[in-house]
Amino acid sequence: MRTTTFAMAIDGIDRGVFVGRPVDVLVCRSTAESLQRAGQAAQLQTESTGSRPLFAVTATEPGGLSRAVSARLRLTSAYTARVVTVPLVRRWQDSTAPTCRTPDSGCPTR
Repeated sequence: MRTTTFAMAIDGIDRGVFVGRPVDVLVCRSTAESLQRAGQAAQLQTESTGSRPLFAVTATEPGGLSRAVSARLRLTSAYTARVVTVPLVRRWQDSTAPTCRTPDSGCPTR
């Protein structure tokens, strides 16, 4: 899933790759490497500013998160305000451009 698509779906702003400045939401994939990097970013932000970001984890497989991913997410709970899991949406994953501006885009509704 493209971070820009996710940001548009929640009326947010994609600030690109985390470079140390505070963010409201960290988006990562449900892979070990992505979770580790996002967890480090959340820890850095929490320790430097006291604010904890929302952690949005996009599934890479249908059917939800594995036990290993769930365990890794529990380790980040001290540094995140909340963890939200985003199901695999193939249309978003394969997208080359953000599509949440159209009614039939497959984006979540509020």
